[in-house]
Amino acid sequence: MLARFARPIEIALGALFIASAASKALNVYGFAVQVAAYGVVRDPSATLAIAYAMISIEAVLGAALLGGMRFGGLTVAATAALLVGFTGLIAYAWAFKGLADCGCFGDYVKMGPASSIAKNIVLLAMTWAVWSGLRAKSAPVPTDGESAPRAALGRGGVVLAALGLAAVATAFAMGKPAPASESNAPAGAIGKDDAPFAAFVPTLGGAPVALAQGEYLVAMLSASCDHCRAATQVLNELVQTPDVPQIAALMMGTKDEMDDYMAATDPQFPTQSIEVLQFMNLLGEASAPPCFYIVRDGREVRHLIVEDPTFEQLLEFATGGQTAPTAAK
Repeated sequence: MLARFARPIEIALGALFIASAASKALNVYGFAVQVAAYGVVRDPSATLAIAYAMISIEAVLGAALLGGMRFGGLTVAATAALLVGFTGLIAYAWAFKGLADCGCFGDYVKMGPASSIAKNIVLLAMTWAVWSGLRAKSAPVPTDGESAPRAALGRGGVVLAALGLAAVATAFAMGKPAPASESNAPAGAIGKDDAPFAAFVPTLGGAPVALAQGEYLVAMLSASCDHCRAATQVLNELVQTPDVPQIAALMMGTKDEMDDYMAATDPQFPTQSIEVLQFMNLLGEASAPPCFYIVRDGREVRHLIVEDPTFEQLLEFATGGQTAPTAAK
């Protein structure tokens, strides 16, 4: 029975891997942020390199599965190993890093860790079915009547593999570029390691606010993040509160994402979109936005990591209190 369905299951696995690689390739920088959310690798350049590597590995495996290129069983074994590795990593990040989205399909399909682990278990079962079915299928010697359709299926698999790789290549070509930072830093703003916020100058209605001078509550927000949009509403309330440092936000997002964010939230505080790698570097120990800093003369005083901040939490943090256990000096 398994021998009959081994090839269709193999094709389905290949198509899924190609779809996963293509969806990540459409926004490589966004996927790099999701890689950082696992809390294993934090260096921006390393997370970007890992993002490219994972997309390439998924694309090659997907193409090999589609094309029926098994290399003595190595393709199926590599697929199983990759799924086991992914599952263990997701479980770790879920248990210890508060992972919310596995990033399996980039920005286009949000999937929590429990759903992702369940998906991988199903895919592992499919991989076992392919392995078992192909082993059973290889035992008997085919008759002349069987060899022609099998040869046709093999040629069709190669065509599918070529189409799969073409899909990923197209996704890379169409992928979102790294969001460019707004070049409004004042002359002399250098953003040294001891004052990483000094180089940024958010604006509100065209009026610049230099983070290199004075004290600010700086929010690190993603334009496409639902939690960040909810936090924006809280920050809008906080703007009118006495004794709160001036609020500003450093944003991650493409121009279209920023335009949509502005229309949806109407932030009442200065904002600036910055490069993804800069954004990830400033997040520090936070696995994903939102994250909040008290910044004095471009230097961090303290920070607060909380996914869905309340007005009371941000007020206490902004005025000198700390909300344990997520705030740290």
